[in-house]
Amino acid sequence: MTDLFSAPVLRYDEPDGEGDYRITDAEGQVLATGSRVMGDKEKGWLKSVMASGEELRGRAIVRIDAPDGTPLFFVDRSADEPGGAARVAGPSIAVVAPDGSLIGRVETNLQMLAETVSEGMPSFPGMGHSYTAGDRVFDASGQHIMDVVWEEVQIDYHHNWSSDGTDMRTGGRYCVISDTKGVNLARMDDNSNTRKDKYELRINFQLPEPLRTLAIATPLVVDLGAAH
Repeated sequence: MTDLFSAPVLRYDEPDGEGDYRITDAEGQVLATGSRVMGDKEKGWLKSVMASGEELRGRAIVRIDAPDGTPLFFVDRSADEPGGAARVAGPSIAVVAPDGSLIGRVETNLQMLAETVSEGMPSFPGMGHSYTAGDRVFDASGQHIMDVVWEEVQIDYHHNWSSDGTDMRTGGRYCVISDTKGVNLARMDDNSNTRKDKYELRINFQLPEPLRTLAIATPLVVDLGAAH
């Protein structure tokens, strides 16, 4: 019998689309549930609006429980901060054990974003561009132990005679989780829509702690941060 920490495939969804989660294995067996224990639940389109930077979000905490109700870990998103650099970086997100001790934290990889934005800028005005988003994952001592790198996003501009143009974005639908040596540990696919969020995490190895819990927390970190 598999549990949350041994299943090679995990699927995450919000049955009501309002910030509570259900995590199942590939066969649909419920391995864990998540509930918002701090912060307002951001529904469907409102989540997208707030994550876009049009509204500041407060602190939010999600508790992940085993089917018998035993707490497994928490995902804690700090409140948004106003201002350019802070908004680009996104909120700080920590993964915390039931006893309150820190398991690890996740930060936006601003260096990667800046470098790929610069490299992907168009040679001529009106042409499309591209960028790659990612995160750095640190353990409780602050050591960099994992990287999360998203599929490259391509933005193509289509102009016509009656408007200034709209952009069409492709990519950014999956991410690869690797260790600092570049070993591919897991892949997460984002199958979200505007009403419900659905993610699938495929873990390639039986990872030691804290790598395992931090990998399992990745879809929740993504959903709470909504930075990609």
